Amino acid sequence: MNKSIIKNTLFILTIALFTSCEDKIDLSLDKGFEQLTVEAVLNTDTTLQRVILRGSVPFFDDISTTPAIDNAIVNVISNTNDTFPFTFTAKGEYWLNASPTKKFELGKSYELQIDLGGEKYYAKSEVNPVALWDSLTYEYLPATGFAPEGYYATMHARDIPGVGQCYWFRRYENGIFASGPVDINTAYDAGSNPGEFDGEAFSFPNSVGGVNDFDEPYEINDTLRIEIQGISPDFYYFLDEITTQMENEGLFAAPPANVRTNIINRDPDGRAGLGYFVIGEMEAREVVIK
Repeated sequence: MNKSIIKNTLFILTIALFTSCEDKIDLSLDKGFEQLTVEAVLNTDTTLQRVILRGSVPFFDDISTTPAIDNAIVNVISNTNDTFPFTFTAKGEYWLNASPTKKFELGKSYELQIDLGGEKYYAKSEVNPVALWDSLTYEYLPATGFAPEGYYATMHARDIPGVGQCYWFRRYENGIFASGPVDINTAYDAGSNPGEFDGEAFSFPNSVGGVNDFDEPYEINDTLRIEIQGISPDFYYFLDEITTQMENEGLFAAPPANVRTNIINRDPDGRAGLGYFVIGEMEAREVVIK
C-alpha cells in the first residue's frame, strides 16, 4: 500500500477526531480475500517464457508479503491444439523453454489454462504483431537546462499501417529492466489513440523520452537494450491503468481502484482472478555506448 495514501488517510481521520468532541472512532476495514494474480506477458522469441502466479494480499498489507503460488498446473493451448506446458521453478514462476520448433506464432490464438487446486482459470490472446524496427542509435549531447551532459539514445521504428496496432517498448540498462511508472512506454498506432499517426514513425515520447533517463544519461560501456512487443488494445489500456495507480498519490489522489483483467474463473461463483495474459511478437535492438 502506498505510504502517501496511508498518511492522507491518517490526516483525514485526525481531523475527524478533533471535530467530533472526543467521540471514539472505530475504523473497521474489509481485508478482502486472497485472489490469484497472474503475470503472463509472452512473446514469439525462442528464449525463456515465464508465467508468474501470486496471491493477493489485504488492502493495507505490505505488497512484499504477496504469497508465491507453487501448486498450480499451467498450460498454454493453441487454436491448433498444440500444448505448451509451463514447469514450476521457484517463487511462483512457471517456465517454458521455447525453441525454434516450440514457440508461439503470429496468426494463431492461444488460451492460458491454470488449475489451482481444482479452481480453473483461463485467458485468451491472439499473437499481436510487432512494429517495424529500423535501428537504435545514440549521441553525446552537452548539458542543457533540461538534462545533464552525456549520451542519449534514439529508437528508430515505425507503426505497422492499419488502425489498431499497439506496442510496449521496454528498456534495459546494463541488463536491468526500467520498471518505474515513468518507464512504462506504450503506443497506440504511432500515437496514444486509435488511428493517431497511423503508419508513421514513432516520435519523441516513445522514440526518445521513453528510451532515456534524463536525470542519469548513458555513460561509456553502458549497454542499452530496447524491446518492442506487440500487445492488444485492451492490454494497452491495462498498462495505462497500472501507470495511473502507481502514480496515484498526493493530497488530491483518487481512491485506489482495481485495474482491468482478462483472467477468468470458469466457475462464475469462484474467486475472481487478477492480472493479464497477452502474447505478441517481440524484436529487440541493443547497443554498447563507446
